[in-house]
Amino acid sequence: MLIEARSRAGLSQNDLAIRMDTKQASVARIESGKFNPSIGSLKKYAAATGHVLKIEMLPRA
Repeated sequence: MLIEARSRAGLSQNDLAIRMDTKQASVARIESGKFNPSIGSLKKYAAATGHVLKIEMLPRA
């Protein structure tokens, strides 16, 4: 989902890192799925790609 959002925004990892005020390696870690980013990092990622972060807690079916 993250990589798709970045791609749709036409951004490279480096472009996104600049918008997030972080390093390209941090963006790569977030996108790898092997790292649990903070909600703050996800908010920055979303904003930098033109999105809004929405977190939901839904009842089990």
